[in-house]
This record gives sequence, C-alpha cells and structure tokens, in this order.
Amino acid sequence: MISPPSAVRCQQLEVPLSGMSRRAFLSSTAVLAGALYLPADALGRALAAPLKPSGAPTTLQQTIALGPVVRGQYRDLVTRPGEPYYPRIDITAKPPSPTRTSSRRSLAYLGHLSDIHVIDAQSPARLEPLVVVSSAFVSALHPQDTMTTQVAAAMVDSVTKARFSPVTGAPLTAIVN
Repeated sequence: MISPPSAVRCQQLEVPLSGMSRRAFLSSTAVLAGALYLPADALGRALAAPLKPSGAPTTLQQTIALGPVVRGQYRDLVTRPGEPYYPRIDITAKPPSPTRTSSRRSLAYLGHLSDIHVIDAQSPARLEPLVVVSSAFVSALHPQDTMTTQVAAAMVDSVTKARFSPVTGAPLTAIVN
C-alpha cells in the first residue's frame, strides 16, 4: 500500500564539497562538459589563429557632435569624422617608431559602458530649480528615465558587436562601467 505524499518522509543526504558552493559546482561541471564535447585541437587552433581586427563601428570611424540650431536652444545631432590615435610621447620621451603598427600587440582591450541614466538637461519637466526650495526634489523622476533599459540594451549590443579590437583584433578583456 502506498501512502499519500504528505505522509512520506524523505531525508536529505548532504555531501560536503570541501568549500565549493552549489553554483560553483554546477558552473564547473558545465564548463567541463563543454570542454569534453569540443574536438581536442579546437582550443589550440583558436589560440593559434591570427587576430583579425573587428569591423564594428567605433569612435575610430565616426563621432556624434552637436549640429546647427533647429529651434531655440535645440540642436540636431550630426556625425563627424572619427578620432585619431595619438601616440603618448610624453611617457617615453621619444618619437614613435614608424614600424610600430606592424609590431604592436594588445595588453588589454577594454570596453567602457557609460552611466546608463539618460538626462535631457533642456527638458521643461526637470525639477532641479526646486532643489533650492526643498531637498525632496533631488531624486525626482524624469520622463526620460523610462528609456534606461533601451539605452542599456543598446550599449550591450554595441559592446557585443565590438568584442574584438578594431586595431589589433584582440578579444575583449573586460568591461568597465
């Protein structure tokens, strides 16, 4: 005769994993399973392959700048040429070698995510002038705050497209916020 589930008692068996958390165990197991699935020489081929610069749009190709005044203080945004590299001769105190582009290597390729708060300083709905009246207005909600998730998604999309250096082809090392 089978007893109802409420009457069944189960004991949990706890096996100590020498300080390893459940999450660390699962992630390690997943990485190991993935590594065993790969062909033996896949990692070696990937590491030995020559680095190829990314074609993702960056500030090397173009930048965004303020355009002409449209109405009042409002301006259009326009694209401008990209920003060039400037060798740091103040550090080495000597001019850069003309062959530096053929022998350069990446120490680290970093991505930068800007502050994700969208601020429209010209919006008439902003309440900063009322801060002098009361400090309760310091953290007032702004209409454009609803765009935060879209801005964050666009930044992540841009970093995903630029995961290899456009100059050396090195993979993205870290992202800084």
